[in-house]
Amino acid sequence: MRDSNNNRSHTSNVSFTYSTEKIVQAVAVILQTRKDRRMNYFRLLKLLYIADRESLKEAGRPIAGSRPVAMRLGMLDGYVYDLIKKPELDATWSKYIEKDGWNIVLKTLPGDLELSDREVEKLRSVAKRYRNLKNNDVALKTHFPEWHKRFPGQNKKVVDGSLEDMIDGVERTADKQAIMDEARQKAIFDKMFGR
Repeated sequence: MRDSNNNRSHTSNVSFTYSTEKIVQAVAVILQTRKDRRMNYFRLLKLLYIADRESLKEAGRPIAGSRPVAMRLGMLDGYVYDLIKKPELDATWSKYIEKDGWNIVLKTLPGDLELSDREVEKLRSVAKRYRNLKNNDVALKTHFPEWHKRFPGQNKKVVDGSLEDMIDGVERTADKQAIMDEARQKAIFDKMFGR
C-alpha cells in the first residue's frame, strides 16, 4: 500500500495531497488524548479515518487525507497503516512515533503547525467521543457507505477506496466536483512548488 513520495498526489484516483509532517501531527494530537501517549494502532487508524471523514463532510477536505482503504474491519488511512507496519519508510514518522507491540507510542511532540485549530479540535473531539468504546466497537463505526461499496464480497484483505466514494458517503454529492477540482488544483500547486 506504500506511496513513493513524501508528499503525494494520485493519478489513478483523485485525492488531496498530503504530507507526513501533517499526518504525524494529527496522530500526535490523538495520542495526546491519552495520559500515557499510547494507543492500540488499530484504534488510532479508525479514529483518524473518522476525523478525516467528518472534516470532509464539514469543511470539504480531510485532515490527513491520504488514500482511504477498506479492510475487513472497516475503513482506514492507507499511508498511516503503511507507516505503522514499516516505520522506516519515513524518518519523520520514526522520529516522533514508535510501535510497541499492538500500540503506537508518541516519543516526542512534533508540534501542530501544519494543523488548523479546527482540525486539532476535530481530532480531539473524535478521540474523546469514542474513548469508552472497545477497539472492535470503534472498528464497527467505520463500516461507512464507502466501505459497503468497496469491501463486501471481496476475497482480498485490502481494497483501495477513493475520495469520490468518501464524498458520496458523507453526502456531499452536490459539491463533489468542486471538492475534487480543489484536490486536483492543490496537487498541481504542491507539485509546482515542491511541496
